[in-house]
Amino acid sequence: MDGNKGKKRLTVFVVPEGETNLRRLQVPAWFFSKKVWRVVGVLALVLGVHYAVSVHRSIQTSDLLAENKALRDHVAELTGRVESIKSDLERVDTLDYRVRAIFGLEYPSEVQNPGLGGPLVPNMSAYEGLDPKDASRLRRLDHDIFDAKTRVSIQEQSLEDLLNHFGEQRSQLASTPSIWPTRGWLTSTFGTRRDPFTNSRTMHHGLDVAASIGTPVVSPADGVVVFVGARSGYGKVITVDHGYGVSTIYGHLSESKVKVGDQVRRGEDIAAVGNTGRSTGPHLHYEVRVNDVPVDPMKYILN
Repeated sequence: MDGNKGKKRLTVFVVPEGETNLRRLQVPAWFFSKKVWRVVGVLALVLGVHYAVSVHRSIQTSDLLAENKALRDHVAELTGRVESIKSDLERVDTLDYRVRAIFGLEYPSEVQNPGLGGPLVPNMSAYEGLDPKDASRLRRLDHDIFDAKTRVSIQEQSLEDLLNHFGEQRSQLASTPSIWPTRGWLTSTFGTRRDPFTNSRTMHHGLDVAASIGTPVVSPADGVVVFVGARSGYGKVITVDHGYGVSTIYGHLSESKVKVGDQVRRGEDIAAVGNTGRSTGPHLHYEVRVNDVPVDPMKYILN
């Protein structure tokens, strides 16, 4: 009975549209059972879910591939920029070397041997899961950035050194008594001479410049006024300290226009020519001293 039941068939007649002939289809009876359709439904659901997941994964993969390409392009762009920065730094380094060579300055050892080359792989975990080629590119980029940052720091230090050097040179040049302190005519130079009062040969420690009383006297360099007053034989005197062990003395003045502690600049009016002290006529006695030792002022005067 059960066997016959399993062989039972249902006949379905189909009439195609626009035709008069009938078509007969025989379908096993079990095809329409609830169990079969439940299985079919479950299979359809499983297949549908599988299809949806596959489509989703395909979309994700496509997005990841696009994102990966964009990242690779960005890495390539960054690599190009880093290479450009390295080239710029090499040019700056060459210019630094040339400037130092021109002025006879030592090239710092830390600039000659900067100790470049940090850890090629500073963080291994950062590259896990990446394509080996991509990981290699990123490691190289990381390494180049590290080197560039190190060289920038060293070059900055070198430029600071140059700035300090030239700042010091500028200050020293500004403090060098390089111009005439007054207008007039030279009547006595540095060295031994016959004393106009005793007629004996004595050492003259400066220059005598004859000029009319009241002729302006200017500071030949930047400095600080350290003395204003009278000195035996020199009358009214001003002393200016220019730093670096250099000082200047102005004697036989008719008046002073500065006081102790005043900062003066090269060319600034500080006094007037006079005839005070032991003098044969209106003139300026001008001395330059280095570490308090008189030297020939003509070695400094450029104008």
